[in-house]
Amino acid sequence: MDKIGFDCGDDGAATFMTFHRHHRDHPNGGNGRFWYYSNCTQGLLPGVREKKTDTINTSDSSSMADKFRKLDVSCRTGGISKMQWENVGGDRMRINYNCSNAPINKQSCTEITARASGTDEIHKGWGSANEYKNVRNNERDPNKGPITALDLQWLDCGRNKVLTDVKYGENDQGMMRLKGTCCALEDE
Repeated sequence: MDKIGFDCGDDGAATFMTFHRHHRDHPNGGNGRFWYYSNCTQGLLPGVREKKTDTINTSDSSSMADKFRKLDVSCRTGGISKMQWENVGGDRMRINYNCSNAPINKQSCTEITARASGTDEIHKGWGSANEYKNVRNNERDPNKGPITALDLQWLDCGRNKVLTDVKYGENDQGMMRLKGTCCALEDE
């Protein structure tokens, strides 16, 4: 996962973000690899603040869900303009991220959760390759731990909002589900 992420630049912020994983080989890549897709709004007040999450040890005995909770990304006063995983030596990882200087309207903020398979939620994100079953995707396997829920996690703020927080949570089956916060930008 080292060096995967997205970057909207110093005058942009993410409007949606997907975190995607394939568990086996297929023609578009796979073999357990992770990657991000994102969409950015541009032309914002330039400048960013650089931040880092806590460091996790990927090989210690704590659960994967507990590890990921230490990787919460929070830009309380601006949108997320960059997120990138970093291997900081051996089994230690963290996420480096930037927060936009463009101010948000705090009264406009809403919480979103990656959408569960088979639901009709709009602008809530989705979290399943099962929704598009074909030979290239893999069904989730709860027996292989919560990380398998990261097949496809989409946090979508919709129009005119930016993503300000990304957190790792769990669904009722104990599998990971991304959560986020979307906020409108202040009028400049």
